[in-house]
Amino acid sequence: MDVENEWVLIDPTGSLLAVGDTPYKAVSPQGILAPQGRRLLLPAIEEVIASGNPVEHLTDGVVVRALPIVTAKTGSLTAVHAIYRAQHEAERDRPIVGCWEWELENVHAERAIHIYWDDAMFKLYELDRTDPEFADLTSGATPMPAWLNNLIAFEHRAEMYTYLDQWIHSPGNKVPIFRYHIMTGRGEAQPSTKQLRFAGDGERVGDTLWLRGITHEAPEGDGHVIPDFIEVRSEDLLRAAFDLTDAALAAIDTRTWSLYMWSKAQWVKARLTAPGNGSLLNLLKLDDLGAVQSYLAAAAKTPAVAETPIVARFQTEAGDYEPFLIRASGVDAGTVKGRFVLCRITPG
Repeated sequence: MDVENEWVLIDPTGSLLAVGDTPYKAVSPQGILAPQGRRLLLPAIEEVIASGNPVEHLTDGVVVRALPIVTAKTGSLTAVHAIYRAQHEAERDRPIVGCWEWELENVHAERAIHIYWDDAMFKLYELDRTDPEFADLTSGATPMPAWLNNLIAFEHRAEMYTYLDQWIHSPGNKVPIFRYHIMTGRGEAQPSTKQLRFAGDGERVGDTLWLRGITHEAPEGDGHVIPDFIEVRSEDLLRAAFDLTDAALAAIDTRTWSLYMWSKAQWVKARLTAPGNGSLLNLLKLDDLGAVQSYLAAAAKTPAVAETPIVARFQTEAGDYEPFLIRASGVDAGTVKGRFVLCRITPG
């Protein structure tokens, strides 16, 4: 492929992720780039990977540039963007590639993930960096459920949640290249969606797990690669089922007690407090919490619907607590058994 005046995106291992707007699935650039592209770009890319510093030079009327993409928190290299062009030719606009870093201070304690974004990530998600709701993405105080529930398109939340969980707990912590939709146009009557891809890797430093990678826009229809991962699909059918239900539904992770999907319209109709940061702990009367957790943990171990419901007091929009009936059924998520549960919540 002739890549003159096209931005080439390479990961830190030297694998090709994209040429311009065309994505690749972490393949060797040797078989994709034309000989001139290999001769001009690969040495510059290797130099950036080795040093972490940008490279730019002019030789025989040809400009070569290779730029590191580093994380905002620790300055770790996550990718390299490189291009070559004739000196007299205007350089093509550089595609937006966001860079992120997640910190788990003690992965075994199931603590919240702290997320750090660079400026390009805010541009990709079409967010104002000064918006108080997402300002914590700069300081790293934002837990994963809040990011997942507020920004990821509904039909991809379960899939994303399962992928991320398996990535965090997988040997080597190598993330697959993953395609997903985000919600844009926040506050508009008809929000739209955008397709993104991410790829990354993990590093353990003592009890801390660092997950780092890049995100960029990808054309619709581009697939994702799931090496050593079990694929879990949640398409429009699932979204429609949640939209059409006549009861408040919630999908819950019984390890973290996070709600990662719920039927928003019926939640409002039942006058339940919005899940907000996605924590079940903030929705129930404290006296009922232990019994509900035991009930859901037991239900998660079987795909059969629990024979009897449990009554628990949920906080309403008015701030008081009212009794609701909970019915639950376990949901297997690939290789993850006995952890996820789907609940039906109706006035008691």
